[in-house]
Amino acid sequence: MLQRFLKCTSGNFAITFAVVSSALVGAAGMAVHFSQLQSEKVQFQNALDASVLAAIGMELDAKVVSGMTHDELKTYQIKIANDYFSSNYPEAAEKLTYSFKFKDSVMEASGTGNIETPILAVLGIKDAKFTVTTAAVGLYDYVNACIMAMHPTRKHTLESKGSVDINAPDCHIYGNSDHIDDVIDPHTPNNHIVGASVQAVGYGHHYIQNVTPPIEHAPFLIPDPFAKFMIPTSGTACDNTNLTLSGGTHTLKPGTYCGGLEIKKSANVTLSPGLYKIVGGDLTISDSTVLGEKVTLALTSKGAALDWSNAVVQLSAPTSGQYTSMVIIGVREEATHTFEDSTIDLHGVIYLPNGEFEWENTGTPTITADWMVWIVDGFSWTGDGTINFPFKIAGSSVPYPGGLNIIPRPNSTPRLVY
Repeated sequence: MLQRFLKCTSGNFAITFAVVSSALVGAAGMAVHFSQLQSEKVQFQNALDASVLAAIGMELDAKVVSGMTHDELKTYQIKIANDYFSSNYPEAAEKLTYSFKFKDSVMEASGTGNIETPILAVLGIKDAKFTVTTAAVGLYDYVNACIMAMHPTRKHTLESKGSVDINAPDCHIYGNSDHIDDVIDPHTPNNHIVGASVQAVGYGHHYIQNVTPPIEHAPFLIPDPFAKFMIPTSGTACDNTNLTLSGGTHTLKPGTYCGGLEIKKSANVTLSPGLYKIVGGDLTISDSTVLGEKVTLALTSKGAALDWSNAVVQLSAPTSGQYTSMVIIGVREEATHTFEDSTIDLHGVIYLPNGEFEWENTGTPTITADWMVWIVDGFSWTGDGTINFPFKIAGSSVPYPGGLNIIPRPNSTPRLVY
């Protein structure tokens, strides 16, 4: 009986068919569902591609985006992408979990979805998931600013006279004024202005051929990048009142300097790290040297001004804390600041958005700062020589604020990048 059982093959086909049929069903199911998965994935990929290109590749309406910060502009473009996706690809929008975001000037999108797999359900596989990603660059990249003249209408907000040159080859110069033909104004053939780009909402006058590269019309108004920054208040307690330092060597501590602060007659002053509030008067420096690291000067009262002549002022901003990167700040009130024959060596942001600067230069002062950013009402430069605006942000001890990557630069045609 045992020998007959071992020789019997009458049930082999049924067993073999049962085993093989499961594999065949699985293979057939995988083929069907793979084809379906690829079809769905291609559909959703095309939908995301089209949406990012529609949002970031559009000509921005200047009336709509005027006054938006760069972050607000990104939020606006993300909304356009979402609206475009849901309106033009409602089926994909319903099936896909998706999102749009920015990485620098690149708009990225990603989505996940799944398809049901009834044929494979017998094998315990009820659905199959997939992921799609895309990214695109638009009409503009956004790059770093180092000089921003913020007056909205006045002419001569970037003005040079005499034979002084303005040299900022590694960063971008922007004039906010919409004056039709006199925002950027080299008055004489001996004046030159050099930037990585030179833009104005309006245009230029006189020797505009001395502007390198040529003046560009800004595609839209760029708002004050620090409009929400809180300027410190004057407070009530005074640490010093009507302080004058005449000659000698001095070390000052942070605090509130009521009645202003005057430094004169070959005084050598070191500022200890911290915040210096100048209240109810000017910061006057003449024929003297002022040095300091991790320092913020704050002009906290209306009309307070900088008046520096024959001075060497070498300051760097804090590297952390509330006033990180801010070396000079002031209330948003009109004021006229005067520099005369001085070395202005400031490492950080000078934020005096309503401050008009009358800057008389002699020669080419030596600048040690890695970078400086000026956000002011406007400049009138005169004298001779060259004023250099350095811009070496890589490796700088003072961090460059990312929120200053706001100058729109023409890109190539909108395109997918990955």
